[in-house]
Amino acid sequence: MQNLYLNGLIISAIIFVAPFIVTLLFYGFKIKLNQIKITYLYAFVTGLLLVLSIFGFIHESYMLLKDHFANVNQEPNMIIVVSVIVSGVIIGVCFGIFTKWIYFYKTKKQCKNHNQNIHGECVYEEKENPKFHDKLMSIIFLFIHNIIDGIILGFLLHNSGEKILHIENLGLLIGFVLHLIATTICIYYINLLKTNRRHNSFWISVSSNLIIVPFIFVGIAITYYSTSVYWLFPFLLSSTSGSLIFVSLMEFIPEFIHKHHLCTKEWFYMMIFITIGIVSGFALSLIHTH
Repeated sequence: MQNLYLNGLIISAIIFVAPFIVTLLFYGFKIKLNQIKITYLYAFVTGLLLVLSIFGFIHESYMLLKDHFANVNQEPNMIIVVSVIVSGVIIGVCFGIFTKWIYFYKTKKQCKNHNQNIHGECVYEEKENPKFHDKLMSIIFLFIHNIIDGIILGFLLHNSGEKILHIENLGLLIGFVLHLIATTICIYYINLLKTNRRHNSFWISVSSNLIIVPFIFVGIAITYYSTSVYWLFPFLLSSTSGSLIFVSLMEFIPEFIHKHHLCTKEWFYMMIFITIGIVSGFALSLIHTH
């Protein structure tokens, strides 16, 4: 158990330092992204998160359940497998819907001049009021998502055993770190775009990853005391997938799908960045072992 917590400290350092260094480069060299380039960043992250969600986390959830039945010399019970994965996705999506509803309820914003031919102007009213989205829903979701990430990393560490720096599924860990880097940069530029304060934006973005650290140890403790609950880790993976799919569809895609003023060249570049994100997600999803 002691080695597990030591592994937790080492992994905590990795998942904090890696996004910190990359974001520090953007901050230190004062790399500025205009609205168009931020749109390209949204496109890349959308492609990456969608593929990691569907072909990474959900596939990993399926394989873990399949491995469990193989270890107990049973044929996979597809009713249980489908129930665990689908219920996890439903919980993740419902959690996203509930969080979004709470957010808009608290801001007491109502639809004004609703036009059925306009795609959700009441939801994305920040286009008309820049101050409306000072606390963007995408940042809220990414912060909450980091909590789930921490618990999943705790499960991953526990399942890897007591050896120091022995990670059974290295691909999943690499995927976690790279998608944290992408989301941290997103948070940095979202804040920078809304507040124009580089220093505050930098610390808000990198500190978002600190939320993961305590929940890594929560995940280790939960796994240690509930090893018989074989479906818990796959359920968390699929619920994370559901929340990421919701964030991608409801928060990231509208950020570039409504850019009607883009010229043909800019739309072409946006498609390229989506493709790069999709390919990167597939590559990360394929680097794993069972």
